[in-house]
Amino acid sequence: MSVENCRYGKAKGKRQEARVKRVWAILHFFTQFGFIVFTYLERFVDSAEKLGAKFVRLLSGDHRNDYILPDVFPLLHYAFNKIGDYAEERGIQITIENHGGPTATGQRVARMMEGIKSPAVGINYDPANFLNQGTDPLMALRYILPWVNYSHWKDVQWVNGSPQFCAFGEGEIVWEPIIKELLNAGYQGYWVVEYEETSDVEQGTKESLNNLSQVLQKFAVV
Repeated sequence: MSVENCRYGKAKGKRQEARVKRVWAILHFFTQFGFIVFTYLERFVDSAEKLGAKFVRLLSGDHRNDYILPDVFPLLHYAFNKIGDYAEERGIQITIENHGGPTATGQRVARMMEGIKSPAVGINYDPANFLNQGTDPLMALRYILPWVNYSHWKDVQWVNGSPQFCAFGEGEIVWEPIIKELLNAGYQGYWVVEYEETSDVEQGTKESLNNLSQVLQKFAVV
């Protein structure tokens, strides 16, 4: 065996060892804290049932577009299938909001959802969150259309070169193609205004609702 092959073999072995340790760390965390997390989520589902609510929104990732280890997705499949089965028994729908991390792009969301077999689990489509991650919201929607069961509506504007959330219709997203794509796919769910600026939350929410209603009227939705 040549020196080069020997070095290659050692490097490959170290990478495999590192991967095993990484997977073990993830599984260890999941085993230690999974029961607590599921108990916590089950309480949300139980509360929704008592209140007569039909949806429980969950997040998978914060507003970061970091690299996601492939080993994470099987764990997400297991987790969301488990809570989905619990929710389905109680007539509740789980809606996972695209936010960041494993849901930062349409491709990642599709990869996650392809392993979730529970019919009670879908996606809360938030176009502004996709754009905030640098993802085209229309292209992302085309990846996730089969699973959208809820929606959030706000906008994005650029301030000093950085994205910032704002009232629906006050930013730079072109809405008609997105809404047309969603309706053509048969979407009949909620259209929920989300306004995140606390300084003028009442006024911003009213402006968002008014602007969204005007856009939806063009499609005879309202």
